Amino acid sequence: MKSRFLNIVLVCALGFIAYSCDKGYEYEAAKAEQITGNKNDVTIDPNCIRKIEADGSDIQVLITRTNAAEVTTVPLSLADSTGIFSLKSESVTFEAGEDSVYALVGCSYDDMVTDVLYDFELSINDDALVSAYGIKTIAFSCKKAWKKLGKVQFYEDWFFGYIWEKELIQSPDGQPIYRLLLPFTQSDIEEAEFDFVSETPYLEFSINEDNTVTIPDEFELGFIFSGYNCYFLGPKKSTISLDPSIVDDNLILINWFPGLYSGGRLAASWGQASSALISLPGGPDLEMLLGE
Repeated sequence: MKSRFLNIVLVCALGFIAYSCDKGYEYEAAKAEQITGNKNDVTIDPNCIRKIEADGSDIQVLITRTNAAEVTTVPLSLADSTGIFSLKSESVTFEAGEDSVYALVGCSYDDMVTDVLYDFELSINDDALVSAYGIKTIAFSCKKAWKKLGKVQFYEDWFFGYIWEKELIQSPDGQPIYRLLLPFTQSDIEEAEFDFVSETPYLEFSINEDNTVTIPDEFELGFIFSGYNCYFLGPKKSTISLDPSIVDDNLILINWFPGLYSGGRLAASWGQASSALISLPGGPDLEMLLGE
């Protein structure tokens, strides 16, 4: 009797399973917002750079969310015991369709001390917007770097004869020492049909109290001409007398000597000096000055 009863139960169970399969039942995994109970899931990007070289410009911190359907405003707070850093805005807003925005942190660059490491923390100031898997607070360390001065015009008359826009930075200790970043890029070199070797990261120069400009004794240009490595040489290395490089009304005139190197030494030259111009912020427009 017991055996017959079990058989009936088994048949009924199998029939229910078959009925369920006939109905086409499919398992659907819970969505992220169902798991967390939060439809936005805002977080500070865990991959953002946390060791920062401060150059005087705003520090950008990426904030993301999982659902971009609605407008969402995210309140922020910043912890900094030094008073060097501050939020440019105490909130960021995701517009509908946006899944990422940047929080901007300003810094008092001139108040920073060279070689001192500064720390601050940025936080999302609303627990309801951050899931258990998100990052609400993140710590940053910051060091004073070369100051970003912006774009300047650069012209070189021997190999190229073009006017370019380049980045200029200044020594973090405030001295009048400057670097013109990537004076000759790979694309600059290849467009002029020279044989590219490498990009020289910067041209460093200093402005003296008498308005003369000190340039490097040797400056490798990063390309080959007629089988030789191309250089510009300063007064100490030039085989001819050079007029001093000077600055006047935010316009720098550089006088140097184009030389061809082989085996690490000067092997050939044209025996003539050449010049370059750098128009500093507030300086003249080189296109107008040169009639380009």
